[in-house]
Amino acid sequence: MKIRISHSSAALRLIERAATDERNFVKKAVSWALRGIGRRNRTLNAAAADLARRLSTSKDSAARWIGKDALKELTSPAVLRRLRAQLSSRVQGKTRAENAYT
Repeated sequence: MKIRISHSSAALRLIERAATDERNFVKKAVSWALRGIGRRNRTLNAAAADLARRLSTSKDSAARWIGKDALKELTSPAVLRRLRAQLSSRVQGKTRAENAYT
């Protein structure tokens, strides 16, 4: 399910609240949601990475795991390169499909 960009700040608040749940599948889902939001665009990547940094220093072990797991991906060279390419293709007026063939 895709979340609208306008709803992302509410989703980040939900993620922060759910980050202390110790259940294994909940931790994985929360981490997945945080990483998914952070891959949408550069603005959301910055917000998600900021939340991941806060969670990674939490006293709660589940929140720490989620923060560290998400931060690895959100700050990875591959994700940052894709976000830069996404921005440059928008500047050039290309759509996502057109960008895939160039």
